[in-house]
Amino acid sequence: LRVTGECVYCRGPEGEGLLEQVDQACIQLVHPLVSKDLCKAMRVPALEDVVLEELDDAHAVEYMQAIERSDGGNRCELSTVTALLTSPEFAAAVAGEVEAAARAVVQLQDHSLESVTSVLAQAAPRLRFVKAIQTRLVLLPDRRDVTLRENGAPGRQRFEFCCGRSGAVLVAEPASGLPLESVLANCISRLLGSPVMLPIGQFFSVPLEGLAEIHAPLRG
Repeated sequence: LRVTGECVYCRGPEGEGLLEQVDQACIQLVHPLVSKDLCKAMRVPALEDVVLEELDDAHAVEYMQAIERSDGGNRCELSTVTALLTSPEFAAAVAGEVEAAARAVVQLQDHSLESVTSVLAQAAPRLRFVKAIQTRLVLLPDRRDVTLRENGAPGRQRFEFCCGRSGAVLVAEPASGLPLESVLANCISRLLGSPVMLPIGQFFSVPLEGLAEIHAPLRG
């Protein structure tokens, strides 16, 4: 028998996703017949609230000023991306896609040009290019490592990650076949609160003066 505080339950899709990545030998799930409402009434913690993803300290972070594109194209400079994030033209183009997506994505409905501009401007000085990102899952409050490591894998490989403690926004060299623009688009989409990647990848590969031209056909 276990006390309720030692058990966990999955509150929603996020918890179900975490359950696939956690070593279940390290946690105690409630019986599947126990309802979510009963779990709340008994104050059983949700998996989403007690499992935290953080950088794996066993792997040093190697910072870079540019990332080579996996398709063999020109390298992408960190300074170029940070300049885009603070430009009114880029903010307007992204805000247009946010407005379009908000019709179907509830999490984006409160955004405006001003709020999108603010999110992008705050992200610019926090953005870092790194060689690779390895994360782990820890169980609160003792931060015990509960990462599911199959076949001796070192941890969870990520291509973009927001560090909760430092606030740094990390973007890593993408795997072969994965466009850097897609990684950047997914990263910015997360910062905007979107559960899905917004179609803004192309905005990272065109000059500022060309954003209005590429944005119009995408919206049309």
